[in-house]
Amino acid sequence: MNSESGKTFPTINPTNGKKICDVQEGDKADVDKAVAAAKAAFKYGSPWRSMDASARGRLLHKLADLVERDNVYIAVSILVWILNGTNRYNVLIL
Repeated sequence: MNSESGKTFPTINPTNGKKICDVQEGDKADVDKAVAAAKAAFKYGSPWRSMDASARGRLLHKLADLVERDNVYIAVSILVWILNGTNRYNVLIL
């Protein structure tokens, strides 16, 4: 997924100083887009809000399983993000 601005920043391996990849740089427009999507998900009549609790539970358990499956990738990505330093609008889009 590309950021609204299309801007990227390099992710540098802290052990050798080599570039790993370019990561999409999130800014205010990206944050606003994410907030709008979250609000829409909870509007009256939305699929999420209309879904019964057991179906929501199954989806949340599937998400948990995926996070658990990819926990090392997520942890390393976040660590690299922190080590490279970012401001509050730079987001790592996994």
